[in-house]
Amino acid sequence: MSRLLIGHCRSPFVVPPVGGKLARAGFRLKAGLRTSFTKSIAVQLKVIDQLVLVITITLMSMDARANETTQDIDFSRDIRPILSDKCFRCHGPDEEERASDLRLDVQSIATAKLESGVTAIIASDTEASELIRRIDHADADVRMPPIDSGKSLSDNERKLLRDWIRQGAPWAEHWAFVAPRRPALPTAGGTWARNSIDRFTARKQSAAGLAPKEEATREQLIRRVTFDLTGLPPTPEEVERFAGDCGPDAYERLVDRLLESPRYGEHMARHWLDAARYGDTHGLHLDNERSIWPFRDWVIRAYNSNMPFDQFTIEQLAGDLLPNPTLDQLVATGFNRCNVTTGEGGSIDEEYYVRYAVDRVETTSTVWLGLTTGCAVCHDHKFDPISQNEFYGLFSFFFSLTEKAMDGNALLPPPSIKSPTDSQLRQLAAIEREIESAQAAIDGRKQSKLPEFNAWDKSAREQNVQNHPPQDHILLADFESIQGDELTFSGDIKGKVIGKSSSDAGKFGSAFRFDGQTTIEVGETAAFESGDAFSYGAWIYCIENGAMTVVSKMDGGSSVRGYDLYVGGGKLFAHLIHDWEQGNAIRVNTKQPIPREKWQHVMVTYDGSGKAAGVRIFVDGDEQELKRTHDNLSGTIKSSHPLRIGRRTDSAPFTGLIDDVRIYGRELSSAEVGLLAGIDPIKELLALDPQDRTQQQTATLLEHFLTTRDPEFARLRAELSKVRNKKTQLESEYSSTLIMRESEVPRQAHVLVRGQYDQKGAPVQPDVPKVLPPLSRANERPNRLDLAKWLVDPAHPLTARVTVNRIWQQHFGTGLVKTTGDFGSQGEWPSHPDLLDWLATEFIESGWNVKALHRLIVTSATYRQSSFATVAEYNADPENRFLARGPRHRLDAEQVRDNALLISGLLNEQIGGKSVKPYQPEGLWFAVGYTSSNTARFKRDTGPALYRRGLYTFWKRTSPPPMMQIFDAPSREYCTVNRPRTNTPAAALAMMNGEQFVEIARHFAERIMLAEESDEQRIEFAYRWATSRSATANELSVVKAMLSDFRDHYKNDSEAAKELLSVGESQRDKSLDGVEHAAWTMIASTLLNLDETISKQ
Repeated sequence: MSRLLIGHCRSPFVVPPVGGKLARAGFRLKAGLRTSFTKSIAVQLKVIDQLVLVITITLMSMDARANETTQDIDFSRDIRPILSDKCFRCHGPDEEERASDLRLDVQSIATAKLESGVTAIIASDTEASELIRRIDHADADVRMPPIDSGKSLSDNERKLLRDWIRQGAPWAEHWAFVAPRRPALPTAGGTWARNSIDRFTARKQSAAGLAPKEEATREQLIRRVTFDLTGLPPTPEEVERFAGDCGPDAYERLVDRLLESPRYGEHMARHWLDAARYGDTHGLHLDNERSIWPFRDWVIRAYNSNMPFDQFTIEQLAGDLLPNPTLDQLVATGFNRCNVTTGEGGSIDEEYYVRYAVDRVETTSTVWLGLTTGCAVCHDHKFDPISQNEFYGLFSFFFSLTEKAMDGNALLPPPSIKSPTDSQLRQLAAIEREIESAQAAIDGRKQSKLPEFNAWDKSAREQNVQNHPPQDHILLADFESIQGDELTFSGDIKGKVIGKSSSDAGKFGSAFRFDGQTTIEVGETAAFESGDAFSYGAWIYCIENGAMTVVSKMDGGSSVRGYDLYVGGGKLFAHLIHDWEQGNAIRVNTKQPIPREKWQHVMVTYDGSGKAAGVRIFVDGDEQELKRTHDNLSGTIKSSHPLRIGRRTDSAPFTGLIDDVRIYGRELSSAEVGLLAGIDPIKELLALDPQDRTQQQTATLLEHFLTTRDPEFARLRAELSKVRNKKTQLESEYSSTLIMRESEVPRQAHVLVRGQYDQKGAPVQPDVPKVLPPLSRANERPNRLDLAKWLVDPAHPLTARVTVNRIWQQHFGTGLVKTTGDFGSQGEWPSHPDLLDWLATEFIESGWNVKALHRLIVTSATYRQSSFATVAEYNADPENRFLARGPRHRLDAEQVRDNALLISGLLNEQIGGKSVKPYQPEGLWFAVGYTSSNTARFKRDTGPALYRRGLYTFWKRTSPPPMMQIFDAPSREYCTVNRPRTNTPAAALAMMNGEQFVEIARHFAERIMLAEESDEQRIEFAYRWATSRSATANELSVVKAMLSDFRDHYKNDSEAAKELLSVGESQRDKSLDGVEHAAWTMIASTLLNLDETISKQ
């Protein structure tokens, strides 16, 4: 019985302890129930037979090993690991630590005579080889390795070294640094083999005296492969449909359907996000929230679309450097913006630039090279042929990004980019069509009114019409009515003087004198969107040439939002800004300066297009030639700050006189601007014969005619502005995400002495370690794009091997190379070297087809074996390295929760979107955070967000989701390519008593009760959902007895039933009897905690 309640065991089966208890309500099982269940398992034990099998397999393995030792020693498999682990620290690649100038990692030096006259290794002569003399020396002070190294050689290791030298000391380059070659297929496997993988595994099994297991049952197969490809269990309907499919390709069709499921991309993304060290916060100091979840969604889309792995690599490492990169390619570069960053005051920029680049090298090396390059930050790598200089060559690729060292604790530390969803892009395309239609209507109106315009033109020339400045202003500040610190403008708009109130003779009557300390605030007047056409300006008399604001409606802070007109260095500048820090703005300035101590009229007009070309600046009625330095405006420019005259928020005060400030809610024509400047360009143009006018002059006249005499033209322009504002509103709803950008001028990288950021050694250029193939470069200085292409060059010895090994690990729990992140000298020798190379070359030849690789693995007979193992079989090969049985291990953290949510019917299957905050203790974040952090206090989500897949859970790095940590999820502070699996009481307690899991059990119980009538039918229903199989007769008996006891318990304690059923936000079906619902909730909880429920087997 206690196996039902405890679960979480990694062994193939468990003998239950006596006295197992339910965690809740102090509930104890009847002795009879416990005994009957114990017997049902104990009868499987055949101790003598199992012991014989263990001894037999062990002896066969030892015999095979002995034969290998005496007959066929492989340098890379047998000798290099010994030298690397026991000798390289003093006699390896690290020059600074090397003793006696002896290198045992280089054959030419290891076999050469040293200055002392001895030779470490002499082929076929153990007596003359100094290496053998020293490892066998009786004097501990002479014997190697030295005592203070903490290392020693075993008898078997010394024997291997002696036998190797007797066999001629054959040398070989480390296997991982030699490009894989496609091996010939073994003939082993016979009719059992389903594909090429099985030929290699059968040969290994045969050599160890093992035979493959029978194929798993249909129920086990669909459950296993559905977990592996989607992260979720199959439904009972799916199990039944597959079990009844007698087609010869039924399993293959199942696999193909799973690979096309959108859940596939979610599940694969979870593994990749560990490697990418993805998190929703910065990770250091305040650990504030950052917006990078669109990168997570890009990963999901990439997997679901089966993006080739070479493209997947290039876009993440260098998408920004591709020609004309798409939005998706830029979003992909978030891979290397996932690193932890800081905004802590007092931090030194240069130190953090170094830390970020080091992190990116280590991450890239782990993910694609499977090498521990970080060991060469301070000195040459002690075990692998990677020098410190070569590390900083890699470092140089990541040292010239435009990001700031301090993240400012901001949601979007630059560079970033807007990342609309597919739905938003479709809406945008529709709005763009509306804008084109509205513009076409305006152009059509112009064309249709030409006859009337020509008639007016002739009449106006004959009548000598007098033109007047436009009077439809939103604001006219003429400074004629000043009462203390209050001003009254047109339309009874009030202004307030902040500072000294002073007037002087102006261009027209009175002007306001600004002394560099004074500001006029006019409230919420003239708040425009980026899609609005508007115009603003004034008469100004400048005394200074410094930065001085004429008009501003702009927020303060680092982001800045709004618009302004100011003078800087004698030139006029206009800004329209959504987010200055992100570069989302228009900025233009006049190329020519304006004179001081002279009245001049300045005016900005904007057409609402969101383009710098739509901004014009006029001085005394003449349009100025402009320099456009920012032309990337999207989203709102509305500011909550008041309109100001003579200052921004707290900077650029005006010194001089300002008069006749005017703001219009439309784009003024150049003729209208001229009228405001005191000239009448219309009169001048009318004086010209139509034949003598330029095209621009005619257009100016037509614009004036339509603006002043055609209400329909005004309506059409208003309609265009309205549609543009729809676009602005949509763009304001876009999410944004962090991306990478390369600096135009590269930063010079140096070797850092002892890895210290302020101890610069020799300068270095971007390059790769010499032990690997040379880098092909498109330019004299290679960049990240060159690096990414180098990584996925088919001749590269590591990338394909490392990748297929990681994918193999996903399915079997352990990679063919167990040390997933270390293929170097300290890494483990592959269990199946030929299979690894065959898979790597197959992966490359398939076009880096990830789905095809998964399909190949899961359709193999090796994968499809039963995972059952007797105690003897388990002890003989506990990690299943011979692959003589199917994979079996506990589900990962996210899968444990997702599995329970799906079983209960609570799972929210929405794909993508902002991260969510499901149940967790509320005080955890505060306990580790700063009170000023925006993640100091956890606020749980409500509604459907509580039930989304674990992939979407908000990941605060200084306090990761506690349930995930209990089940061994990483902190995501650094790259992780292999999660451990541990068993702790906390795991069982979390599943039995955690708020989310109690609610899940309650909802599962409700589902059970509503689906069936009788107890037997309900138990069967529950087992089929929880374990994908029917309950056995014994299980049925045990659960019925449990149910009876639970019913008695809750009948006697109705308050306990109410308390149990009140857990969780979701509402229960109150038509169900409370006592019955509580009893079934306990049954549901028990089944959800079964080892079988939370395991893939």
